[in-house]
Amino acid sequence: LVIHAGGALLGIFLVSRTEEFRRAGKLRWTLPTGFWPVVVYTHVSTIVNYVYQTLSPSLVLLWLDVESLGHLHAAFRYAVLLNFVPITVASVIAPALSRLEASGFRKEGFGQAASAIRTTLLLLTPAVLLLIFFAGDAMAVFGPGFREHRTILRILAVSALAGPVVQSGAGIAAALGAFRSYLAASLVYVV
Repeated sequence: LVIHAGGALLGIFLVSRTEEFRRAGKLRWTLPTGFWPVVVYTHVSTIVNYVYQTLSPSLVLLWLDVESLGHLHAAFRYAVLLNFVPITVASVIAPALSRLEASGFRKEGFGQAASAIRTTLLLLTPAVLLLIFFAGDAMAVFGPGFREHRTILRILAVSALAGPVVQSGAGIAAALGAFRSYLAASLVYVV
């Protein structure tokens, strides 16, 4: 509690020293315009992410067995590594695009986002190809019985190529306030 209170006070102090705070004028006690759509989007996004992370493991467990679930989880470990770069790029591009949008530079923001997606794909494609070609060896890290389930890793590796578009697209939609479009795209990604 003390650490969180100290962090909150430090945050208030640092925000009060920014140029944006000085320009904002008098402190208001009401919620800013657009607050509720962002809150609803955030909560729905959390639900969509939860479904994405639990749907396929649940289906494998219901339709197959626990051993198959273990093979899927082993392949998912590599998918987590493959998603690291797109998630990192998306977390950087969204605030930058939001700032460009607010400044009236929407076209430049889209150009920046396209460059980020291309660069991420350039970094990700060799890793995906390596996992496809050496899927058996990669799965064998989890034990000799996992090698024969290399096809699972190959499928997940190929699907990781959608990561830059999905992750950056989510950031773009959030920056532009296109929450419905993002939610629709997220639901398609889950399927």
